[in-house]
Amino acid sequence: MYKYIIMLSLLSISMPASAERSKRLLSLSKEIRCVVCQGQSIADSNAPIAKDMKHKIKLLLEQKKTEKEIRRYLSQRYGDNILLRPPVNRSTWLLWGFPLLAGLSFLGRYAWKLAGK
Repeated sequence: MYKYIIMLSLLSISMPASAERSKRLLSLSKEIRCVVCQGQSIADSNAPIAKDMKHKIKLLLEQKKTEKEIRRYLSQRYGDNILLRPPVNRSTWLLWGFPLLAGLSFLGRYAWKLAGK
């Protein structure tokens, strides 16, 4: 009888950690781009490489790595393009700055056109 109580208590202790790890795995999987399926996260992909990447993330989470450390690991291995939201740095400034520059250009041309009439 005592064995069952101890087993149940141990299971109840490990369940929240496992549930939390599953949430973190899903969250990270939605942020990582599948290298085979363009524009799709590994959470949405059924490609073998996506499954391998999810497994690797799961292993890193079991090793108590933080989300930031996992993103850095994947970014170092596959490049910043692996992240669906890449960081702003020298190699990605155009990616983040282009929408702003395009919007300013459009507004400038529109103002120029209005001033000419």
